[in-house]
Amino acid sequence: MLCCREAIEHFVTALNLQRNSHGPMEGQKAIMSDNIWRTMRITVALLGRTEDLCDACDARDLDRFNREFNTE
Repeated sequence: MLCCREAIEHFVTALNLQRNSHGPMEGQKAIMSDNIWRTMRITVALLGRTEDLCDACDARDLDRFNREFNTE
């Protein structure tokens, strides 16, 4: 399921951008999107990675996804 893997890579890229962006006030960090995490969890399940990556979605472990998909 190459399309699921590519979708996850795009979700991870978007979450990395959000994590690294700053809010309107100096020093304020932007909040990562709940919608992206939920959609990525569904895509991870479609990919058949419920044992490990669904837990990473629930924990919002973006570093785990960066290691898994060589992103950031």
